[in-house]
Amino acid sequence: MVADKIATVLQGRAPKNLSHPSHRLAAVLMPIQEREDGDYLVLTKRAEELNHHRGQVAFPGGRVDAEDRGELEAALRESYEEIGIDPSDVRVLGRLDQVTAAADFVVTPFRGNYPRAVRIPPQSSRDGGGFFSAHCRVARTEVCNDCRSSVLPRRAGLPFLF
Repeated sequence: MVADKIATVLQGRAPKNLSHPSHRLAAVLMPIQEREDGDYLVLTKRAEELNHHRGQVAFPGGRVDAEDRGELEAALRESYEEIGIDPSDVRVLGRLDQVTAAADFVVTPFRGNYPRAVRIPPQSSRDGGGFFSAHCRVARTEVCNDCRSSVLPRRAGLPFLF
């Protein structure tokens, strides 16, 4: 199972934190859906009508709000709001290194998986405001050159864990 391999790798390393006092915190969930026909990475596409990040394909997530107990809670909350994944259905596999995004965000990414029985609506929109025009699932075989491995090299030397 890919999720077990990813969890083992992530548990065996300490994620790097960035220290930028002027940056705001955000968090994303990099969700894997396990289905009979393979493992799928779930992404969102932001609506074209938005002022910021219009049309961008992204992982579900967003700003860490004051009421969140931390980055993980924010990532799970945002994933529920954006694409309907209930936090109780997510098996969190681990945390990756923080990265910067836009001009003023430090983003904490988390890897998680959820069972194939959980169905995401074909299209989602947050609070009826049309933040997201669609979501998509990308088969692991479409992402990997060598799908015998669940760890892909990245230019920066850090692994992309699928």
